[in-house]
Amino acid sequence: MDDWQTPVFLLIHAIIFSSLSVLFLVYFNPICNFFESLFPGLPGGGARFAAGFTGSVTALSAVCLFFAAGNIFYSSVSLHWDMAQRMVSVVNDWSTVKHALDVGCGRGILLNAVAMQLKKEGSSGPGKEFGHRTAAAAAERMRVLGEVVRVLKPGGVGVVWDLVHVPEYVQRLQELKMEDIRVSERVTAFMVSSHIVSFRKPRQHMVGPWEVRLEWRCYNIC
Repeated sequence: MDDWQTPVFLLIHAIIFSSLSVLFLVYFNPICNFFESLFPGLPGGGARFAAGFTGSVTALSAVCLFFAAGNIFYSSVSLHWDMAQRMVSVVNDWSTVKHALDVGCGRGILLNAVAMQLKKEGSSGPGKEFGHRTAAAAAERMRVLGEVVRVLKPGGVGVVWDLVHVPEYVQRLQELKMEDIRVSERVTAFMVSSHIVSFRKPRQHMVGPWEVRLEWRCYNIC
């Protein structure tokens, strides 16, 4: 995974908060005495409540940080591969696929899944990965989707996996007159909801003189 700093950052802070919560549990009475000396005006039992509340918040924060770190690591590795397999399964007949284009930030995971599928079908069709991992690329999702539709061969299948922009994809695909637009069930990835959107380009799609006739079949925009 490329963005390894995020789960490591979360994991380190989770360990720190866990250690603090254990210290609050082991040294609860001394901490209460410290709170009483620090805030002598607290009512009876106020110091114990403050110490208990602080320890509880620290423990809950540690649990949340551990969960976030685990979810991000799982989403970046195991779930990414699983979603690539699901995207590959959307294409029913791989025997006719000659080329595949992986557009996005999947680090070649989808392309590897496609290559394995092509090998099973006995095809030697090449694949290509194209994408940018920048905020500017994320802001141009709809434009990129239009380019995907433009280069897609009539009758070809496009597949998109994205986190929060699925309604926008569906609306744009409907505007582009795509067929068989389908949205998968919700899958939690990177702490948010994600869906797979698949579609088919009409076989009678009118191609303008500015369009390039290529035979791309599989897409991963994220």
